[in-house]
Amino acid sequence: MMFKQISRIGGIVVVASLIVMLIGCGGAKKTEKNIIAMVPPAMTSTFYIGTSDGAREAARELALELKIPSPKSESDFLAQVNIVETLISQKVKALAVCAINNEAICASVEKANAAKIPFCVFNSLVPLPSDKIHVDSYIGYDQQEAGRLCGKEVLSRLKEKYSDIKGKIIILQGLPGFHTTERTKGFMDAIDTIVNKNLVVQMYPAKWRRDEAKAVVERLLTADKNIDAIFGCSDAMAQGAAQAAIEAKVDLITIGIDGNPDMIEDIKNGVTTATLSVFPKEIGRFTIQTIDKILKDEKVEKFVKTPIMIVSKENMEEYLEKL
Repeated sequence: MMFKQISRIGGIVVVASLIVMLIGCGGAKKTEKNIIAMVPPAMTSTFYIGTSDGAREAARELALELKIPSPKSESDFLAQVNIVETLISQKVKALAVCAINNEAICASVEKANAAKIPFCVFNSLVPLPSDKIHVDSYIGYDQQEAGRLCGKEVLSRLKEKYSDIKGKIIILQGLPGFHTTERTKGFMDAIDTIVNKNLVVQMYPAKWRRDEAKAVVERLLTADKNIDAIFGCSDAMAQGAAQAAIEAKVDLITIGIDGNPDMIEDIKNGVTTATLSVFPKEIGRFTIQTIDKILKDEKVEKFVKTPIMIVSKENMEEYLEKL
């Protein structure tokens, strides 16, 4: 009798062990199947922290395991290439990259294509410069349109200030590359539609950095305080410019691009004038949702356009309702 009971207990233990093993194997298989990666230029910007937060939220909702490795600096394109190629060698199931250097990343895309790993580009709608590669989808906002909207906003505020379009505008540019090129071109397109000999525009590099922008504007204001507006190709640069203007006791129009939370607070507090919000968290969410569709063999758009909006004190409530 005791032997039968032991046998019964032993059988139960064996069955239970088998169930645990099966569940464990199933879980491991599911995890392996769902590992994806998203590679920003760096995590030094509030913008990329926002896109990463949105991506993580979407990944949790879709039961995807997400890795977000990044270089230490937004200028280190070789480190980014190494990260991407390491992820390819680890056989992640899908990749999304915001390339620091479009030309440099193309060879990595070729390797991803050869390994049959879906490849997406986020924070850009500009096709990578190679006809030898396949990118499943580009997710981001129209950066030229963003620049144009910023240009129109500056023109509107100059007209409000002077009852005419005149003054001196400084454009603070990021590192060389398509982000800087597209945003600057859009801004200049808006400016060029107003033919006015009294409108002066100058451009200076500030490397996407707040401290660099502050230093540039401090030098400019020391030489000439007759500056009316500053367009930063990122929020951080506009914020650095605003801080320099405050310390120099100069009233400036300052506008950036990103819509980062700290920039929104600065607008509320009257430190900066406006931003072109690109809803960073939404870019992250759209990116992961697009990857999820690809993994499920669902059709995705080649270009997934994300929303943008000029935000100032005047429309702050409307903006906050959209979050």
